[in-house]
Amino acid sequence: MNKKTLLVFCVFSVLAVAVLPMAVSAVAFNPGNNPPAVGDLPTLIGRVLSTVWIVVAAIAVAMFITAGVMFMTAAGSPDKVATGRQTVIWAVIGLVVAIIGFSIQTILSFIQ
Repeated sequence: MNKKTLLVFCVFSVLAVAVLPMAVSAVAFNPGNNPPAVGDLPTLIGRVLSTVWIVVAAIAVAMFITAGVMFMTAAGSPDKVATGRQTVIWAVIGLVVAIIGFSIQTILSFIQ
């Protein structure tokens, strides 16, 4: 296992440990065997997007940490600095796309 793979695995493991309590606390307690009621499609989409948002935020943080490590270990190498810069750019693009997706759902729920 090379160092880069090990680093990525460690970062994702630490983030998983940090994010899992939030995901578990977001689940509503439901005694019995009845599934939680979903009144309509916008409510269902809102619940799914809320859960996905947690995952997207964790991935974005992991990408920014990975880019930071790339910058710190570049030691002046232009190739490594460019790779770190590209990682930051793609992480920002991913976050913007996620925010737009979440915003579209919110806007559509106000239209109805």
